[in-house]
Amino acid sequence: MLYFLSHRTGKLLGTALVAGISALIGWWVPRSTPPVTSHNAGAPALQEVLGANPSATLRAALRNHQELEHVEIPGARVVKLLRTDNHGSRHQRWVVKIPSGGEITVVHNIDLAEAVPLSLGDTVDLAGELVYGARHHDPILHWTHSDPRGKRKGGFIVHQGKRYD
Repeated sequence: MLYFLSHRTGKLLGTALVAGISALIGWWVPRSTPPVTSHNAGAPALQEVLGANPSATLRAALRNHQELEHVEIPGARVVKLLRTDNHGSRHQRWVVKIPSGGEITVVHNIDLAEAVPLSLGDTVDLAGELVYGARHHDPILHWTHSDPRGKRKGGFIVHQGKRYD
């Protein structure tokens, strides 16, 4: 009988100890906020997501691999020109360095909008949807054009004073 009580007490104490440590870790370790994605039902409006400091929100979204249904990025610098993707809808592709830090691959549908005549070092203002690549989890900006169906907020590119959308 004594063995049964001490064994049972040991199990209870062990369970209590594990629960206490878990609670302490949960209190001490900061929790991440759920991602704001275009797939979240009832996702907040852009103004709520970006708040008063859009560049800080974009930095946080990039750091946490969060998707944003619509984001505007002024003053991005073209750092790499990529081959045009001609499979299915044609997409012009390039990489930009954004002012708040980090790089984003831009994928611009040239079947829906005019191609942008870019050179390395050019500065562009961008708007579109921020998503992540399936293979490398790299940030991608797409929907940089108006929606032909008119169901979503369209994106755009401004290069040398001309708007492409």
